[in-house]
Amino acid sequence: MEIRLRPEMRTEGGEMITIFRDDEWVGDAYFIYREGDMLTGTIQLDSVMVSASDYSPIIEVARTYAEDLADALAVEDAVIAGTIGDVKTVLDVGTEEDDATVLWLTEEESDMESPGEFSYTVEFKPDGSMQVERKSME
Repeated sequence: MEIRLRPEMRTEGGEMITIFRDDEWVGDAYFIYREGDMLTGTIQLDSVMVSASDYSPIIEVARTYAEDLADALAVEDAVIAGTIGDVKTVLDVGTEEDDATVLWLTEEESDMESPGEFSYTVEFKPDGSMQVERKSME
């Protein structure tokens, strides 16, 4: 089993990493930090994509990465939370070619209390701005 961490975005204050097992997405990791001070974050694995026997090696690779990051940043405090569960998409903005929509999960798909269902249309303007139109689906 090959476990690979692919950085997706890095800023001065944090980073997002995609976690792959044998070239298949299994989760994500998010880290927020202040150099020399603090590191916090989450490691999220999708239980639909990962069997119980694969949890430990994947968490170990992600945990080792977080420890190395804490050392590199010389942080005094580091707290990383791990979650394993059925990952659901709550927000999908897409790209301008997609006629992007944002959909909340229905109550049947999630244990979360539904805020209502809405559809959003996002239009990207040539000047870099965007216009968002929200429509209730009730």
